[in-house]
Amino acid sequence: MITLFRFAPALLALLAAPAWAGDLTVVSSTSAPVVVLRGGQIVGTTPFTLPNLPEGPVELGFREAPLSATAFTQQVAVPEVGGVRVEVNLPERIATTSAAVVAPAVVAPVVAPAVVAPAVAAPAVVAPVAAAPQAPAAPPVPAPAPAAPAGDIYVTSTPPGAAIFLDGAPVDAQTPFVVRGVALGKHTVEARSKCARGAGNVTVVNKTIARADLALVERPGSLSVTTSVTGSRVLMDGVDVGKAPLTLKEVACGKHAFAIRAPGYLESTRDVSVHGYETLNLIVTTSATPAPPSGAATGRTVQMLLRKEEFGTLVLDVTPLETALTVDGIEIGTGPRTIEKIATGPHAVSGRLDGYTSMTVDITVEPDLVTPVVLSLSSVAPLPTVEEQAEHRVERKPVSGRLIGRVALNVGASAVGLGASAYSITRFVAATDAYTRYNAEPSDELAQGIYDSEVVPSRIQAYVGGGIGILGILTASGLWVTTEF
Repeated sequence: MITLFRFAPALLALLAAPAWAGDLTVVSSTSAPVVVLRGGQIVGTTPFTLPNLPEGPVELGFREAPLSATAFTQQVAVPEVGGVRVEVNLPERIATTSAAVVAPAVVAPVVAPAVVAPAVAAPAVVAPVAAAPQAPAAPPVPAPAPAAPAGDIYVTSTPPGAAIFLDGAPVDAQTPFVVRGVALGKHTVEARSKCARGAGNVTVVNKTIARADLALVERPGSLSVTTSVTGSRVLMDGVDVGKAPLTLKEVACGKHAFAIRAPGYLESTRDVSVHGYETLNLIVTTSATPAPPSGAATGRTVQMLLRKEEFGTLVLDVTPLETALTVDGIEIGTGPRTIEKIATGPHAVSGRLDGYTSMTVDITVEPDLVTPVVLSLSSVAPLPTVEEQAEHRVERKPVSGRLIGRVALNVGASAVGLGASAYSITRFVAATDAYTRYNAEPSDELAQGIYDSEVVPSRIQAYVGGGIGILGILTASGLWVTTEF
């Protein structure tokens, strides 16, 4: 009887405890581990098992990393007997459940010797317990803490706004920022910008906030140029820096203009940003197919394309024969001629001769084709001689006050017509320039702003000015014709 009373509290606690159903095994179906949360607290990283859970729904959260935005939550039903297995597909945000057998390693320790041994000497007490339907689900072994011991790190940088890396992995945040739920122990914290970096070691203690104040130090980057075209030369910001393949160890951080020149190929140009501490791999190819860097190259890779130089034939038909010709501003002689092996693409052909109006034609030479161009200059009429002017002189009437008023009216109407016409021309030019910028603007929103605020108003002003100009000129012409001098 004394033994019975001694162990009665333990037996009452056993009978009053909740019914523990079994385990919940969480296994990630992706290659990378998945962080699992319960009640907003991190409880582990897949694959692992939550033992001795009560029957009913359990809400779990799944994240790619402790602070990652890639996450989802789902309720998992724990059965009355046995356990449940959860397969997590984080990219698809799906958690699939299936039945699982409770592992003996988890159930066996539940039988506490200190409670069971005295129960053998008192059958009246032990028998009902042994006959209970939930006897296999004995009182739970103390479960592990819902969240692994962890601390936080407050990261700042000078200047602020740098990307944060913890043990080499990005945190998806910028300084200043508190990185929460970091495992205990020593960690390396980095802050990186395009041109500068700072790093430091921090020791995380449970439930405390460590601090990492990082000073960013700027350093140049490096450039590696590889190409399959022999004789390729590399120009950076207009300066020839050598023949590819080459490596430049000290390249200032920032944007640079690169150009590649090779015999038999058209020059290739591209603006590229060089980052501090990093190597920019510039790969020059003759095919648009992406080419990975060779060897153990690290850092960003940028591809530049060299296009084979192609030629056509240009045939010039000129009138008069003495016309001086230029192609793209280069004098090539006079009279009709044929220019073979001219580079394909756009060209400007001009003709000039004293006493004739100059003429320019824009053409495009196609590869392996003949492009004809006809330049026919018009002669300019010579000014009349003094004798010719005397023959056409007529006797003029004396100028009267009425005539002066009429002339003033004619001049005013002419000025209005010419001024409005000139204004219309300037508006047409402005509309054309704005429309060119509208077509060249990569942003749809900015392009629409240019079209609404510049192209449309300029066109309307041009049309209104043109209409007023035409009306003014017609009115002035009628006044001048009907004026008696």
